[in-house]
Amino acid sequence: PNLSSASSSRPPPPPPQQLCPLLFCSPASGRFIHKEQNMHPPLDRPHPDCEEQVDALRQCHATTSKFKFWACNELKYAMDQCLREEKKRMLVDMNKDFEAKRQREEDAFRDAIGQELTFEEYLKQDAEYQKAKSEADPNKFTRKAHGS
Repeated sequence: PNLSSASSSRPPPPPPQQLCPLLFCSPASGRFIHKEQNMHPPLDRPHPDCEEQVDALRQCHATTSKFKFWACNELKYAMDQCLREEKKRMLVDMNKDFEAKRQREEDAFRDAIGQELTFEEYLKQDAEYQKAKSEADPNKFTRKAHGS
């Protein structure tokens, strides 16, 4: 029997990316990862909390064949988790004392343009605005939002 003609009559199995275009499975863990999550932020700037994970991923990329593209997925997943935690910590640090910073910026802006009142203070003193506010129906927009 001619084996080459028998094997050519069957269509080849589709590659894994056609079976599941948005997911990638890590053979080591069996965990599925979205393709959109494959990219990480640039690693050329310092990441003090994640130095070990970054170094391990770079070492894996340097020593692993490109044909085994899944080989570094576990290290990349650990690095992504670490970078997420680092970002959360940085955001908490940046937003600490937010109200005081905002007040300083508002004061500096008022000094720069020569105003002595904030917008909120101006509205409190504006008789027309206060009258319109007291006459306004507070439920005017909430009824439409609730469907009544």
